[in-house]
Amino acid sequence: MKFLVLLSLAVAVSAIRVQVSSQAYQEAVKEASRIEKIIASKNHHLVGQLLANGFTYKSCDKIVGRKAVLKYLRRLTEGTVYRTTVIAAKYRNHGKQLQYTIVWKVGKQISTFKVLVERRDSGAILLNVTHAGCKSRVNSKSLSLFAASS
Repeated sequence: MKFLVLLSLAVAVSAIRVQVSSQAYQEAVKEASRIEKIIASKNHHLVGQLLANGFTYKSCDKIVGRKAVLKYLRRLTEGTVYRTTVIAAKYRNHGKQLQYTIVWKVGKQISTFKVLVERRDSGAILLNVTHAGCKSRVNSKSLSLFAASS
């Protein structure tokens, strides 16, 4: 009998974890889509509102701030195709933050990033983005552009 109770409890806990993970994933997909649309809009004011004042981008060999990232995003040409695919998501800091991993395609460049956002009533704002596929050096043109912007 004890075994059945423990087994039932373990199944219930697993179901709760899956539900929470699923909820974080759904929110991450929604936020990533919102962010993608804002970046594609080329509206510098809206793009600027996405990034927290202390925002950082961590490439494989450098950390750059908000201004360099905004400069890079402004240089992207009109009509560039953006595709964002969320591959993992979880809540952090008692649900105040959402961390997710994305594959981001900008034109022909494809990179994987870890994104940390702070959840707010008006929508999430980006705290930091980290390149997730680092080796010993920067290995994509898009990341080199970030580094050159700083």
